[in-house]
Amino acid sequence: LSDFQVDLLYEPLAYNQRQDCFAIIQNSSVVLTKRNITHTLISDPKYPPTAITFNPEGTALLVSLENGHLGSFDLHFDQHSIDSRLSWESDELSSQHFAQRNHLLISDAYIFVGTESGRICRITRSNSDERKFYESTGDKPILGLALSPDGQSLLTTNADGLITLFNVNNPNPLFQLQSIQIGVKGLVFSPCGRYFAAGDYGWDRRLVLFSIENQEIKEISSHKLGVQTTAIFWGKDYILSTHT
Repeated sequence: LSDFQVDLLYEPLAYNQRQDCFAIIQNSSVVLTKRNITHTLISDPKYPPTAITFNPEGTALLVSLENGHLGSFDLHFDQHSIDSRLSWESDELSSQHFAQRNHLLISDAYIFVGTESGRICRITRSNSDERKFYESTGDKPILGLALSPDGQSLLTTNADGLITLFNVNNPNPLFQLQSIQIGVKGLVFSPCGRYFAAGDYGWDRRLVLFSIENQEIKEISSHKLGVQTTAIFWGKDYILSTHT
């Protein structure tokens, strides 16, 4: 990990718990690392990768490129090597006028893609031609996606600080929250699914807790100017956040 520690703060990182490996976007390439084994999955200076995420089974990696294309790579691990094979790709997202940078989230049934244009696309994993678009999130870039533990609720955030909650089967918002001033960088559901935590990178640099049932918000902490939340993890009885 020491070879990558300088870049982890700035570059997208995905962890594969089942295979105990991680993927990182570095120098226009996607690099897989497991212990002392390193494998370059894709390298394209013209259209560099912008987002990566593993499937829940840990057997594939989904990659988004700057031109809006998506690709899914099947992975094979053994003691001495990592092999990858492109199993599915699509350029339809770019033809739908998606902006360059995507945010990815994958569940047992769906792939969710959020972009700089403020659109969110839900792709059915078993049939990649089956698409649904969530339109009511504003026109600012999507900065984050989060899925509830039961896989039924989707949270989105954009650069205006708008947090939107959806049922994954309904493109109409359940509610929207405009309480964080400029933007959200870090978003996570609680293990029970009744709360979520969010951090902003606006003027206040706040970390907040929100009750979905009561629609009440509580400030957990406020940081000095210049400190930005980069990621949030919700453990069994604690919340862990990272900051610049």
